Amino acid sequence: REAGDNAKAIAADRRALRSQPDYLPAFQNLVQIHLGSGKPEEARKVLDEAAKAVKDDKPETLLGLAETYGFYMRAVPDRADEIRPK
Repeated sequence: REAGDNAKAIAADRRALRSQPDYLPAFQNLVQIHLGSGKPEEARKVLDEAAKAVKDDKPETLLGLAETYGFYMRAVPDRADEIRPK
């Protein structure tokens, strides 16, 4: 994905989160974009943001959040210790 495409995708996901602050797919997209752009710190910040924002306790939502954390940990295993309960 080109840098301009990433910027557009990030803007679209942020717009989605302004209208629905707990929209997990937008958080998941942001994590993937940042990891794909070599920005694991930004991806971790998005994960922290998602963990605070997602209030839905449905199993599929919690599983989706856990899968996103797993994706991060597989993508940057040397930073997995940064993922701690807050």
